[in-house]
Amino acid sequence: MKKIVSNLLIVSIAVLLVLGAVYFFIYDEELVGCTEDARLCSDGSSVVRVPPSCEFEQCPEDLIEEGSCVELGCSVETKFVGSINSDKFYPCDCHYANSISTDNIVCFSSGNEAIEAGYVLSEC
Repeated sequence: MKKIVSNLLIVSIAVLLVLGAVYFFIYDEELVGCTEDARLCSDGSSVVRVPPSCEFEQCPEDLIEEGSCVELGCSVETKFVGSINSDKFYPCDCHYANSISTDNIVCFSSGNEAIEAGYVLSEC
């Protein structure tokens, strides 16, 4: 009797392991194998394919949107800029923002941060 229970337990564990492996390798959509090629970016870096779509990651220069504060020398989180020589601040895509010298630029992640620093939002 003990041998039957022991064998039944071993068979049950084996069946569970097989079912788990089938799910893991067949039904889990996150487990996608992509080719191991790379795309060379214009700055000399490279990017690889990312599952599950296997599309290439974006190159660093592709992540910089036109009119973004990154083009002005600020971090990616920056939404507004001002000048150390003025009390006005502007959205990054404002044409006045582009006229601020990189030596004088002040970067803000939010309008509230700029206002708390004593700046006033200006029209573009």
